Amino acid sequence: SITEKAVVSTQSTGGTGVVDNLSSILDVELPGGPTVGEESRCECGVCYCHEMEGKTPEISCNSSSCKQLFHLDCLLEWFRGLSNVRQSFGTVFGECPYCSKSMHVQALL
Repeated sequence: SITEKAVVSTQSTGGTGVVDNLSSILDVELPGGPTVGEESRCECGVCYCHEMEGKTPEISCNSSSCKQLFHLDCLLEWFRGLSNVRQSFGTVFGECPYCSKSMHVQALL
């Protein structure tokens, strides 16, 4: 049973990590994160595409808890739909589509 496996697993951790313990307790193989050298793919938070017109998402939310990535064109299009966006000297100020924290980009609307 799962309870018996949990007891055995906690008694003999032997330096294995949490993921390994859960995997052995549940008898399933859990997915791992990207390995060293593996290309990490990021998707735009507006269009959900990795690549658009040959460009990858290059703008990041300023919030340390969010850090969502966006294509510049997608983010500007998002800003155009908001009523509280303002522009000053080539900098556009708006809100992150994910966390609603203020953010800005260097571009002209």
